Amino acid sequence: MKKIETWLPCFSGFYNTIWDNGESLRYDTRQDFEEVDYLIGLLKVNKIEDIDNFINETLWNNVDSKGRDNDIVKSLSSYVEDVLIDLKLIKSLKFGKLCSPAYYNFSNDSAGVEIVLTAENVRNIHEYIDNNRDKFFEHIKSHYTSYDGFWSGHSNYASNWIDKDNEEYFLNESHKLGAVLQFILMNEYDDFEVNSYYEIEHYESEYVNYEGMITDWLKYKTIKE
Repeated sequence: MKKIETWLPCFSGFYNTIWDNGESLRYDTRQDFEEVDYLIGLLKVNKIEDIDNFINETLWNNVDSKGRDNDIVKSLSSYVEDVLIDLKLIKSLKFGKLCSPAYYNFSNDSAGVEIVLTAENVRNIHEYIDNNRDKFFEHIKSHYTSYDGFWSGHSNYASNWIDKDNEEYFLNESHKLGAVLQFILMNEYDDFEVNSYYEIEHYESEYVNYEGMITDWLKYKTIKE
């Protein structure tokens, strides 16, 4: 068996992607304040009538974003693991940690994972690539060719990726296994990442501190007055 640390396939990060919690969090929070008796009571007691303004002013300082993001990536890792095991391409996939850039100008969030492969898994990956050779070669060419403003750092010749004697072989360093598995998932399933989003149960409002929102609103209201 071979153990490799790589990145989670088919996770494009949180910033400006389907995993961004902006609109869904706002929607879920508003729904809770309209339907949950306890929260309706909080609004009445504190004489809050403009729910939209209340949410806009207080929500973002009262969300456990790190907890929410970590839970989502853990759930996605488990989902991806199940799919890849069903395809007989891995033995296991273990979530490591979520990595976020200091600035989102040129990169997005990624998740480190540890993947365990058996000899059979490796043979199956090679067989899949052989059966989808043209698509794989095209995929590597389009994703790993350097251009102005982007340096790939990896060969854009797919033949190097599958040559066991080549230093660019996909099991020789951490990035490439994630890339190969992502190609397979994208090739095997339409809109895999989008479908994953809807397969994973996540309730945005679980991470909201409602009492904190009320406290902040009362402070905000005092300052305005």
